[in-house]
Amino acid sequence: MKKYPVFALLYLLSISLLSVQSALAAEDTAAMSVEEQDREAFKAFERILALTGEGERTGILPQLEAAYKDIIRRFPKAHLTQESYLKLMLLYLTDFTPPAFAKAEGVREEYVLKYPDSPMQGLLDRTLAESYHKHEQWEKLLKFYTPSIRQSIETGKFPRVLDIFMYAEAKFGLNDLAEAEKGYKIVVADFAETKEGSFARKRLEEIQTKKTKKST
Repeated sequence: MKKYPVFALLYLLSISLLSVQSALAAEDTAAMSVEEQDREAFKAFERILALTGEGERTGILPQLEAAYKDIIRRFPKAHLTQESYLKLMLLYLTDFTPPAFAKAEGVREEYVLKYPDSPMQGLLDRTLAESYHKHEQWEKLLKFYTPSIRQSIETGKFPRVLDIFMYAEAKFGLNDLAEAEKGYKIVVADFAETKEGSFARKRLEEIQTKKTKKST
């Protein structure tokens, strides 16, 4: 029989106890009503707020990450749980340097699976897309919006200005000016009065300037 030092046995025992406690906590919260989970989630949010006032934010990122994950795991029925997904995504995109895109994408995937009909998905999508745009992650931005654009092309309708605008921006960033121009023209034609429409007109002017320089 293999022998272990005493400290190693104690460590293994502590890990086992933590696992048991975590499992028991999950069972306890699963039996809670929505109202009870709401109350407990609110208390957890208050503890997070208190934590953020204790020191430099960069020094408490692991604790914040763990706290939001704990709310998501333990209180799935609580209303604040969906907001916890957004808070966790923002943490990965704005507080991590460089942004933890893979983790943020994982947050979105889990959210969509758990809340497929939630209107809040649009906010998560916009948050992720704007971070891709800000950090010039053009390939990621293109991949993110390609399914939506394909569907729009099939139906002949572009219901969301952000989708076609971000798609055009990704194409512009990747120097595919012909496809970018098509996208911007759709934005200008269908969403002229939006801020995206205004920006698209400027992009079209830039593309025309590039074309003129290239031909001379």
